[in-house]
Amino acid sequence: MGKAAVGIDLTEPERRELESPARGQKTGQALARRARIVLAAASGLENKAICTAVGADANTDSKWRRRFAERRLVELLGEPRLDAPRTIGDDEIAETIRLTLVH
Repeated sequence: MGKAAVGIDLTEPERRELESPARGQKTGQALARRARIVLAAASGLENKAICTAVGADANTDSKWRRRFAERRLVELLGEPRLDAPRTIGDDEIAETIRLTLVH
């Protein structure tokens, strides 16, 4: 038997925040899919039904359910992750500041 799916209970503000990207025309596909996964999970759909409905595999479904349960909208909407490695080093930051102050 597989792992139990993470249950999702949404607050009303969270639901409103997710409904917009889930149906939005200008939303990136990845964000729209994540929002649809969480909304479907909150409505009580099982993993297989969610995968079929949103066109995701089981790993993607469980990953976003778990991430949402842990970090809520911050993780789902693509806010910078606190544990993500920096993509720019101290030297590059210092050079940017130097160039900004010179001009």
